[in-house]
Amino acid sequence: FLNELDLARRIMGERFDTEGRAITLANHASTLATLPLATGTNLRAALEYLGETIDVEEDIVVLFLTTHGSPNHELAFEMPPLALTQVNPTALSRMIADSGIKWKVIVVSACYSGGFIEPLKDDHTLIITASDAANTSFGCEPGSQITWFGQAFFDEALRATRSFSTAFGLARNSVQEREKSGGYTPSNPQMHLGGAMKAKLEAL
Repeated sequence: FLNELDLARRIMGERFDTEGRAITLANHASTLATLPLATGTNLRAALEYLGETIDVEEDIVVLFLTTHGSPNHELAFEMPPLALTQVNPTALSRMIADSGIKWKVIVVSACYSGGFIEPLKDDHTLIITASDAANTSFGCEPGSQITWFGQAFFDEALRATRSFSTAFGLARNSVQEREKSGGYTPSNPQMHLGGAMKAKLEAL
């Protein structure tokens, strides 16, 4: 997940000039001295800070979450021996609403991540998930360097296009082909694109 986070930050910086305008939270022994922990409290604080700093009528916030996901649609926020609260769609929706952020692209790379779409979707939001609400995604097992969806979306598709929705289509096709060739149950990546956000992204 840390590899995927680093890749996403690098690609966003190269393709969308986000360097100096990105906040990274991570739970890994190698980053304890350099990055704030990914906790529900810190995620809320980061979103609140962004809501107070950006032009909420103009600016778009991209939120990328990569971790394990559970069948009951909780994202694993873990850093043993700390006991951290998991983040579910309701909690994330409340954090975003409280922050005042209007325009947002949310990418969730986790098993069962499609369960985040319904609680988060609105006219001003693009949501992309690595799977539907009922299935796992792949590439998060020990020894893996990056998830299948993260590689397909960030390392492949976003190098070819600056359209998030086009990149999603390319990544979904790539993942589906990989799953089919290996005999895996389809993860079925999902996307919701609000009408107002569609027009804003096309204008950009």
